[in-house]
This record gives sequence, C-alpha cells and structure tokens, in this order.
Amino acid sequence: MTVTFDPEVTADEFRGRRVTIIGLGKGRTTAGLARFLVARGATVTVSDRESADKLGEGLARLQGVEVKLVLGPSSDDLALADPDFVFVIPGIRPRSPTILRALQRKIPVLTEMALFFRLCRAPIVGVTGTKGKTTTTTIIELVLSSGRRRVVAGGNIGTGAPLHLVDALTPDDLVVLELSSFQLETLAHSPQVAVVTNVLEDHLDHHGTRDAYIAAKKNIVAWQG
Repeated sequence: MTVTFDPEVTADEFRGRRVTIIGLGKGRTTAGLARFLVARGATVTVSDRESADKLGEGLARLQGVEVKLVLGPSSDDLALADPDFVFVIPGIRPRSPTILRALQRKIPVLTEMALFFRLCRAPIVGVTGTKGKTTTTTIIELVLSSGRRRVVAGGNIGTGAPLHLVDALTPDDLVVLELSSFQLETLAHSPQVAVVTNVLEDHLDHHGTRDAYIAAKKNIVAWQG
C-alpha cells in the first residue's frame, strides 16, 4: 500500500503553528526546511534519535536558526507531544512507529519535497534513477541555462529543495530536481518533465523489496496529468 505525505497546505498555514521535523542527520534537508518554516512564523522542533556528538555536521548547519532541539533515544516521543505538523526527512521509513503514531493522531505529515511541489509556480524537470542522477541533473541544468530562462537546480544533488527561492520563482523559470527514491516514495506529485536514467536494485535495506523500490521510482510519473 502506498503511503503519501502530501496534504494540502499553503505557506501561510505555518504561522503561529508548532512544527516538528523528524530527523536531522547531516542537516542538508533539515536546515533549509527549518529556515523556511521559521521565516513563515512557525515554532520549530528538530528531533533526532542520535546524540549531539554524532550530529556535528547537522548541528553546524542549524546554527543561527531558532529551533528547539530534542535529541537522543526518547526524542521522538517528546517531539510528538503537541505538534500541528510533522515533517519527515528523506530516509526515515514511512511506516516507522513514530510516523505511524503521528498519522494515527491525525497530525498532518509532510516532506520538504512535497511542500516545494505544492508551492512552486515554475515548471519542474525531475531526474531519478539508480545511477547517473547527479550527472544528468547537472547536464540538464547547464543546457537549460544557456537559454533565456532562469534555471534553479536542487533536490538530492546536495542542496535539498530550493524552498528559499520558492517565493521568487515564476512560471517563466525552470527548476531541475534530482529526486531519490526516498524523496519520491511518499510524494503525491510528479514533475512536468520526468527523466529516468536507469532502475537497478538499490536501497533494499530501506524499501524492503525490489518491487517497493521500483514503486517509489514510478512516482516520478505516477501523478502526471
């Protein structure tokens, strides 16, 4: 059964609301998302089951961002005490006990990429595949940038969704996103243009089966009109 974390929201809905981000890791997704939410007036809590000494890179990226940190083995329970929204970073299993508890309590669960797709007014070119995603994304960005339209790249290429630019993007711009299976598996949107380099067998420790991995990749076209 497909699980999607893609409720209808607008950027204004976060003002004055409590938002928990589950997962910090290296902070590439979490830091940008936290900055966006804080700028929209949300009170943000970042939760991670690891201790601070194992999260140095992620914590460094969060410097200067006004968030509450809840770390350690009991962090998820504390972080789910009273949020209005929960965000899940890529790599967190959709059916993990923490996420299932949030869903059972009817707390809206989202991802950074789902939010970007909802807010972005520019056409999106999405690139996925087991191998060659980053190279292909970079080549597409370079080719499109030779034209007259502004081109923005992001996603799994290392920068996360370009939420910091979403207000400035217009239908005349273009966005190129590298999309991993982790980012695609709970997404209920597809890019206007989808590029698939290849689909081999990968990340079975997360997806469980080859079929589940392929199903996640198929989301890049599953929601096209």
